[in-house]
Amino acid sequence: MQSESIIQKVPSELIRVLLLEDNPGYAELIRIMLHKVSDTRFDVENVKRLSDGLQSLKNKNYDVVLLDLKLPDSQGIDTFDKVSAQAQGVPIIVLTVTDNDQLAFEAVQKGAQDYLVKERVERKSLVHSIRYAIERKHAEEMLKDHRTYLEEQVTERTAELRESEERYRTFFEQSKDVIFVTSREGAVLNVNQAALELFGYTKDEMMTMNAREWYVDSADHKRFQRLIELEKSVQDFEVTLRKKDGTKMDCLLTATVRQADDGGISGYQGIIRDITDRKRIETQLREQALIFENISDGIIMIDLEGNIMSWNPAAERMFGYYQDEVFQKTIDILTKKVMHVKLRSDRWIGEIDFVREDGTEGICETTLIPLCDEGGNIIAMFGVCRDVTDRKQSAEQLQRSYDQLRETFIATVNILSLIHISEPTRPY
Repeated sequence: MQSESIIQKVPSELIRVLLLEDNPGYAELIRIMLHKVSDTRFDVENVKRLSDGLQSLKNKNYDVVLLDLKLPDSQGIDTFDKVSAQAQGVPIIVLTVTDNDQLAFEAVQKGAQDYLVKERVERKSLVHSIRYAIERKHAEEMLKDHRTYLEEQVTERTAELRESEERYRTFFEQSKDVIFVTSREGAVLNVNQAALELFGYTKDEMMTMNAREWYVDSADHKRFQRLIELEKSVQDFEVTLRKKDGTKMDCLLTATVRQADDGGISGYQGIIRDITDRKRIETQLREQALIFENISDGIIMIDLEGNIMSWNPAAERMFGYYQDEVFQKTIDILTKKVMHVKLRSDRWIGEIDFVREDGTEGICETTLIPLCDEGGNIIAMFGVCRDVTDRKQSAEQLQRSYDQLRETFIATVNILSLIHISEPTRPY
């Protein structure tokens, strides 16, 4: 039973720490602080010189770097720049003395996750800062396409962490992305200016709300919560949200959980993207695609080399080729005439002779429309074709019948005239 108890107390989480510190005494103090953490095992590797640290970063994987900017072979912000370049995304926490606050702040502006004043570091603040740096870096990686950093707000913070949060508040407020932070129960803990503009609330109004109130359908909120609790993050969760004035908007939510000090979930943080316009465009495109697929006229798109880029089912029926058979083949398989008119800067309307897949010939009324880029340059041709072969043949047959009838009529009249002339005049 005793052995089972010991096994259960072994921490399951391992955090690998690279400590760049040339003071052996302070390095040992860091080891002792981290060794006393019961729920996490810290593997601390201490190097005294920048060159050794860069080599370690090159050859090994670390979860976090604790960096003293004053090393025997490097001093100042140049030390951070070299470590940051080699760290390849590993979060960095700067260790500084009291008179180096400005230097540490400059490092934070360049990408350091946090800085700690050596004289005031204690175990709780150190562990909290390490976990906070790792979580923040993970959030930045997930949301890097959105050009901003997510701000985490922890309920209980040390004075050093509150100062660190303040340094990032400017980035948070000026972000163009809609950023939100909520508790696990949905209480709004923080939103940025973009969120206020999107929803139409004031900051005071938003801070008294629950995120459930944003959802048009409460079932969507439940689905979101179940998913993020299970997966620890959600990516592009599609949902309909409501503005203050009642306007509905289609949105995508990307979010991660926020971890409490005990390793549990304290809340959620993420971004919201309004895709209402995109959804409307998608609907229009679907409607246009439906027309494209069902219209009775053949529709063909060709590039400037005459290669067929697309055509619809009506074109397949008209010409006898499936789209896959003609894709990237030139329009020459049907006709030569298009190539002579495709570079026109205006529309061309006329009749084109074509040859079907089975070798039979046909005639189609065609409208060619040039497709231009923003600079007015022609980039492709769009053609609408209507098969008039039967109509033309019928017209030709009708014309031949008319001509034959006319000739017969003229011949009949001529014969009657001759008969009339040759007959003697009868006396009355």
